[in-house]
Amino acid sequence: MNKPSPVKVFPAKHFFVEMLTRDISLADAILDLLDNCVDGVRRNAHYHGDKPYEGFFADIRFDERQFSITDNCGGISKVDAESYAFMFGRPQTAQLRNDSTIGLVGIGMKRAMFKIGACCSVHSHHQKDTFEVIISPQWLQNDGDWNLTLQPVKSDMKKHGTRITVTDIRESVRNDFASGSNFRAEELPKRVKDAFGLLIERGFKVSINGTVMKPAVPHLLWESDAKGKADTIRPYVYRDNIDGVDVFLAFGIREPDREGVDERATQKYQSDMAGWTVACNDRIVLSCDKSELTGWGSMGGAQYHTQFIYLSGVVEFHAKQTSKLPFNTTKRGVNEGSLVYLRVRDRMIEALKQFTSWTNDWKDRLSADREQLFKKAKSLALPQIRTAVAKEYKAMPASRGLPIKPKLPKAKVSSEVNIQFRRSQEDIDTVSEYLFDETKPARVVGEACFDRVLKEAEG
Repeated sequence: MNKPSPVKVFPAKHFFVEMLTRDISLADAILDLLDNCVDGVRRNAHYHGDKPYEGFFADIRFDERQFSITDNCGGISKVDAESYAFMFGRPQTAQLRNDSTIGLVGIGMKRAMFKIGACCSVHSHHQKDTFEVIISPQWLQNDGDWNLTLQPVKSDMKKHGTRITVTDIRESVRNDFASGSNFRAEELPKRVKDAFGLLIERGFKVSINGTVMKPAVPHLLWESDAKGKADTIRPYVYRDNIDGVDVFLAFGIREPDREGVDERATQKYQSDMAGWTVACNDRIVLSCDKSELTGWGSMGGAQYHTQFIYLSGVVEFHAKQTSKLPFNTTKRGVNEGSLVYLRVRDRMIEALKQFTSWTNDWKDRLSADREQLFKKAKSLALPQIRTAVAKEYKAMPASRGLPIKPKLPKAKVSSEVNIQFRRSQEDIDTVSEYLFDETKPARVVGEACFDRVLKEAEG
């Protein structure tokens, strides 16, 4: 009688790595590494105030031969490294952590390294332990060995943090990493600014090949000392706690975008900065969206049009349990089926309707009067709006979930009407010569005729 025998079911590493990295872009892979840096701050630091990430940084450097990302965000503990940090997928016990981090499924760091190259090292300088883990091309080719070696080392890092280095760069990645490439000059910096704008604004420093990234998050106009007063330029504000998820929403008129970098830089509105920005645990997952996903054109509301170019809003979701946040696994969009998001989206639509309706009322006069209206208000970043709301509306607890709707300035009804009629150019020139002894534009001639007859009519 034949005896039972074991059947090998472990995956081939080459197949596993190829499938793991196939559906993620190079930029998203690098963003996953930045997410790990932020998670380090959240796990190891006591952050608070408007600038909770002040003093923390992530430095990204790369060329055709090597990629590295170095941070001072606390490092990986030996316990975490041995129990789950290097596993392909977060084990069930680790999913129970309540640390307000961004990582969701536990594959970001490994997937990112393999996306970039075949030889990887992780150097961690933690307050308790300093170690290095190396993933070599030989390890990747050996299907029978799935263990890695954690080697204690002395660190050359001045502060507790992590340094990830990748060499043996993939051929497809070398072109993107080359000097002068669009990825290097445009794509990656834009993606970092879009995804980490709130974090950068709150003190986190991200540099790419020596260039420090600037935040690209709208600031909203807030008129001070105007509580309860009509004719006030302020955003629509909503805050709530839904099933353990803290929500803060602000939508309104943003400050003009600056063109240039010095004090003489001009200010004008740009359409790409309008719309809704959605963030989960400070990570932006949707930037300046103008689609039905964020309420534009929904439930009888207006679709986006350039007349709404100066309207922007931000929604923040914070939760200790990452699984409750309404973002998808790629962190590049919201989970449309999330009950938390659907409840908040109703408020987003309400805010949109108030401001698009107001804009429609003002559309014939706003270009002339806008500057005077907006000069009354200061430009505030989202943390400053939070502070202002907490200060002025102390009686509004977060659990009530009641929005604060601004009493926006009403457009004055004009009694003026247009007069339009057509006459031949020859007749217009004749009247112009009679009135001015020279030829004037048809509009000027028409206004002069009306003013002359009105004066006679009024005696």
